Amino acid sequence: MTTDRSLKDALEKLLPKSIDDLITINRELASLRIATGEDINNLKSVIPVQEPVATISRWCLISLDISKTKDGRAVLVCLTGYNTTHKTSWMTSPITGIDLDAGLVTTYSGSLYRLDGDRIDEPDLFYICATLHRWGVGDALGVPSIYFE
Repeated sequence: MTTDRSLKDALEKLLPKSIDDLITINRELASLRIATGEDINNLKSVIPVQEPVATISRWCLISLDISKTKDGRAVLVCLTGYNTTHKTSWMTSPITGIDLDAGLVTTYSGSLYRLDGDRIDEPDLFYICATLHRWGVGDALGVPSIYFE
């Protein structure tokens, strides 16, 4: 029979504590990190001001670095944070353009997001796990099995 403390300890071992904890297998093929200056600089562009689909606060840029693709290496940068428009955690498709001066981000899906407030370095790990599973790559990367509806 387990005690409440031993159950809590067992659950805490299963939950990620940092972004580096999210990918647990195939780490030679992919890694996840807070986006570096180089990752961001590669996406800098001037984005025409138009109506965004949503505003993201408590935002963070994360990079999925895939070391082996048919074209070599790929670094996909995504925006994650709190969508103040929909009142929920959020993670975008990979970013195609960043204009930090204007506080705007464009994505592969064609969406435009406005950034609100300062960048943070502690993203919502559970939401990232759920999103990677929703995208169909969570199991292949050993991402903790966390799902949201």
